[in-house]
Order: sequence, then C-alpha cells, then structure tokens
Amino acid sequence: MVLLNWHHHGAPTPNRLRDAMPRLRALVPNAVEVPAPLAADGQVHEGVRNLSAIVAHAKALAEILSDAAPPIYNLGADCGGELAVVAKLNDHYNGQLRVVWFDAHADLNTPATSPSANFHGMILRTLTGEGPAALVELVPVPISPQQIVLSGLRDADPAEREYIARHRIPVRERFDELDPADPLYVHVDYDVLDGALYPDSVYPTPNGLHLEELISTLSWLRAHHRIAGMSLTEFAPQNADSTTLHRLIREGLGIGGASMAYE
Repeated sequence: MVLLNWHHHGAPTPNRLRDAMPRLRALVPNAVEVPAPLAADGQVHEGVRNLSAIVAHAKALAEILSDAAPPIYNLGADCGGELAVVAKLNDHYNGQLRVVWFDAHADLNTPATSPSANFHGMILRTLTGEGPAALVELVPVPISPQQIVLSGLRDADPAEREYIARHRIPVRERFDELDPADPLYVHVDYDVLDGALYPDSVYPTPNGLHLEELISTLSWLRAHHRIAGMSLTEFAPQNADSTTLHRLIREGLGIGGASMAYE
C-alpha cells in the first residue's frame, strides 16, 4: 500500500506541505489519500500542539491500515503522520521491526522535553511508549530503543542526546551490521539532505547528505534487506522544480508511476 498522507499538525510551513501534495499525487497516482479529520487549532494540550487533531488523524489512518499488508509506503506530511504506520508494522511483526531513521533530527523528545510542543519532534519517542498518553495508547507494541538506528543526525536537543547515549542507539551511515532477515522500516525526512543544496524541507539543515549518497544507501537497503515499509516526509517545496523529489521516490524508495499496482 502507498499512502499519500496529509498531516501537518505542528510543522511551521503548512502551505508548503500542502503544495507538495499535487506533485506527490502525480508521481504515485494510485496512492490511498489520507485526509486530516480535524483542523489544527494551534492550542497546546498535555505538552503537544494540536493534540486532538493528531489523535484523530492517527485513528483515521489506523482504520485505513487495518487490513493492509506490508510493504507500506508513506509519502507527504510531517513526521508525526507516521505513528499509525510504524505502530501497525511493529505489531504485525510481533515487535521485531527494525527502524532506520534518516533525519537531521532525532524526533526523540517527550512533551516534557520538547522546546516547541510540536509532535513531529516526539514521534519516535512516542513509538517507544513514552509520549502523550492519547497517542501511546495507539501503539499496541512499542518499539524498543534497540530496534532503532539513526542516520544523518545533526541537530538533537540535549534530552535527546542523553536518551541516545543512555540506550546506546547507534548513529551510523553504513548498515552492514543489520540482519537482512529482519523486517525493516526506513524513514526519510527530506531534511536529511544538505539544506544548503536541497532547501525544500520544513527545516533545512546544513551539512547533510548529498542526493546521490542518499539514493545509493536507500537502494542498497532495498536490495539487501526485507523492506516492511518506507516513508518520505517533510518535503516542503519552495519552487516548481520536483527533480529531487522525483528521484527520491523512483530511485530511492523504488515506487511511483501510473503503471504500478499497489496492494
């Protein structure tokens, strides 16, 4: 299944995330579109901005995924839109899912440590069972820190760095040590790319990967591992050029095209 996910509850560039949707739709015309059931109100509840809208979205997406089988691809939105996808897959694989997180940010804050109250910076921690209670309830089998590999990390908050160090979560650019038999979920935030060269993300961050490096790594993972799902999030275009997006979806994720059939 390929999802075209409209979720922007916390990202500071909702209009640019919205502008990405027609481009994604053109690349994957057979994708299942996921609407946002509630409008964002901007209010902070229990340390999370737009909590009610995020919970409603996660529940709606979980319903769409109720009968879905892997692999599941999630395109669009901010990182917070992946909660139901990863939760579904880790439950499907009885807690054995490996998660590779290509992102300039760790997304390991909690409501207590987040400087912004934006959920897209808490998504990965919530998937471990630590986060806003209304969202943790939607994760039937939490992932453990030992299931996580971070890549491209350049901007982590102090509490996130402490969590990474305490749980010895690896931050790496090579993945030879992963067991090819393990089901693998690959998250790609557009800001893992070098923000000076590829600024079309919600938070362009310098000193990141070049496009060829990222495509090469994603292609290697697809060739050598059992892909349970992949995502591309936080693409927020500033101009009309979609070349990088096109290549990431077609060459990196290995999907796209009107002739493809998605289960």
